[in-house]
Amino acid sequence: MADVAAMEPLSREREEVVTLLGHLPDREVAARARLLASRNLASFAAHRAKGPKSRSLLWMAAEAAQATVWGPFQAEDIERMCELCEALFAAARIAKVVEAPDGLV
Repeated sequence: MADVAAMEPLSREREEVVTLLGHLPDREVAARARLLASRNLASFAAHRAKGPKSRSLLWMAAEAAQATVWGPFQAEDIERMCELCEALFAAARIAKVVEAPDGLV
């Protein structure tokens, strides 16, 4: 899986955040753009996951990001959610190694 933190400057995601939410502090725009990218990556990866545990962890990341990215949260809270998504990505990578494919993909 790609490292979302390394996906700078996230111009498409930044543009989407500013278009939909208007002017926000730079830190908040960056955090929301990073979380939006995490949501997109998690959703994409969940559709391609071959095992049920890794798929579930990726869906958890996508749902957590979606619940926060457009909500009334401060930059610090959004950054914490980014950290949670990264932890779920890491757990999904481990699950991928230790679980057997379920044949759904």
